[in-house]
Amino acid sequence: MSSKIISLSLAALLGISLTLPALNVQASDVSGNDSSVQTVKANDNDDATYYISNREIFDAMQKQGVDVQSILSPEEYQSALNQDMLRQGSNWLHKYTYKGHSRITVGVNSAIVKLMKYGGQGGVYAIQALLAARGMPMDPGAAAGIHGTLASINASKGHWWHIDLKTHKVVAHGNQ
Repeated sequence: MSSKIISLSLAALLGISLTLPALNVQASDVSGNDSSVQTVKANDNDDATYYISNREIFDAMQKQGVDVQSILSPEEYQSALNQDMLRQGSNWLHKYTYKGHSRITVGVNSAIVKLMKYGGQGGVYAIQALLAARGMPMDPGAAAGIHGTLASINASKGHWWHIDLKTHKVVAHGNQ
């Protein structure tokens, strides 16, 4: 993989900026009829990044029993939905290879962090279901690893987790 870093203008994707190492990047919609999910795919390997709307995550969390509107204030809830309409905010899943191991990185904005932190295990299960729907199954051990980090993270900031798919462990995490 080239050390060249390119900036993908998400005017074509989500209206935000994201910098990813990649080669020959092209954008394509992988969501079927749902335009809220898009992918960026490198042609020379199986790297892919999927962008997911707040609405899709809210729906997945509600299916897992998380009462989204009781955790987020009405203003936070509406702001997250407005981010979707304006193509702002960033929730993403990235699949890549690192030192011969398949990995995924899950990145979510502050509204989703708050739901995951205060919504209990259901919030993490929703993220797990979204990963599986995109061909990136997350082992229960990795889900437990994400859940275990939630107590110590700031719910007012976005967060990311690197997950090694061979060891099924969270290998790193941090604020977006």
